[in-house]
Amino acid sequence: MSGPAERPLRTPPPADGRYARMPFQAYERMDAINASSLKAALHSPLHFKAAWDAPPGEETRAMRLGTMFHTLLLEPDRFDERYMPAPVNSRTNKEYGKQTKAYHEAQEHAESVGKQLASCDEVARMRLMRDAVMGNPMCRAAVERLTDAEITLVWRDDGLACKARVDGLCAADDGFALNVKTTERFSLGAIERQIYDLAYDLSEAWYRRGLRAVTGRSLPHYMLYVESKPPFDSALVRMGDRTLALGEVRVAAAVARIRKGFESGQWPGALDGVTEINAPEHRLSDVGDAVMYEPVTEDDIPF
Repeated sequence: MSGPAERPLRTPPPADGRYARMPFQAYERMDAINASSLKAALHSPLHFKAAWDAPPGEETRAMRLGTMFHTLLLEPDRFDERYMPAPVNSRTNKEYGKQTKAYHEAQEHAESVGKQLASCDEVARMRLMRDAVMGNPMCRAAVERLTDAEITLVWRDDGLACKARVDGLCAADDGFALNVKTTERFSLGAIERQIYDLAYDLSEAWYRRGLRAVTGRSLPHYMLYVESKPPFDSALVRMGDRTLALGEVRVAAAVARIRKGFESGQWPGALDGVTEINAPEHRLSDVGDAVMYEPVTEDDIPF
């Protein structure tokens, strides 16, 4: 297949393999498709192409907090290497505002030593979340069995450069992969909705594909869910066979769309051509008389 052209502000992917502790910025700049690419392609080829051509995005607050929690939970020995507490005014016992000279000086110092400033309140909440996870025997056992954290997978699929990032990996014979998720609404229903609304089934299928390509193994995959507010509940979640099958189908469909786009140079939108919309049955019940609609034929279209 004809592959994609090089993109600005991107770096060529390294050789196929497993890379530990690759900085997220380096992963983000890597010129390869990932689960987010596939989700955009499922929306439409046009949406994939727009995301593909866009420069690497800025880190959002949610992403920053997620990275901070992952570090504290999965790489606690590196937390102090990456983060520095924000300065506190000794007279008020509160943090200096972000517009103050003291804050700017602290930020400059943090950047000079390769660290990020972290709000004391944010760090305190992260520690409570971490303690709650480690207080759950099942979650603690999963975390303590991990042999690697923040694993980047790189592989080629018929010339198409691919990447994935797994939060944790246990490489033992009975090993597994683990991803950490946070949620404000901790219930079975809320977690199920998040899985399908955010296409986590697709993400897991993509991780599995990457692990098979790189390690030759099909590892079970777990999601460690943590509530981001008191009482900071936690649980391990594993997708069932039907959910996994759905993810595999969606990955295959998205990859096929991406391949077709690169080969043809055509990137149609979500509604290509002429689309007819008919009222659903529950709308017709308000009318009284049922109305039947005929599909659009080529003779009905004057162009």
